[in-house]
Amino acid sequence: MLKRLVFAVLLGVHAAAGSAPGVVIYEGYSVEQVSYVLTPEVQRQFCLLLTKPRASQVKVCASMDARQFDWWFEKTYRAGLFAHWSKAPVRVYAQPSPYPGGAADIEEVDLCAIGSYCFPARR
Repeated sequence: MLKRLVFAVLLGVHAAAGSAPGVVIYEGYSVEQVSYVLTPEVQRQFCLLLTKPRASQVKVCASMDARQFDWWFEKTYRAGLFAHWSKAPVRVYAQPSPYPGGAADIEEVDLCAIGSYCFPARR
């Protein structure tokens, strides 16, 4: 049984969650909004706006190359996966931004940790 959807595979992020200094765990949040930036450059970025009752909203983002983004977009966004993310809590491991109000940098998103919807992360 897959315990985690590891964005390290999808995004090319190589740090293991919890192992890098300064990693913050956002637990029990749901995804309120998904946004993405498409540029003519090689890099793409997507962001998740996380919400939780009685807590402030958190914006977390990740960058990837165009090929990875196209695959991720087809397998998750167009497949309607985010409808599940907004209904069930997720756990996000991220490096906080060094800038006030800046987005945290996603290390890993764990969809199964709290019994929420999960799926195999296979290409």
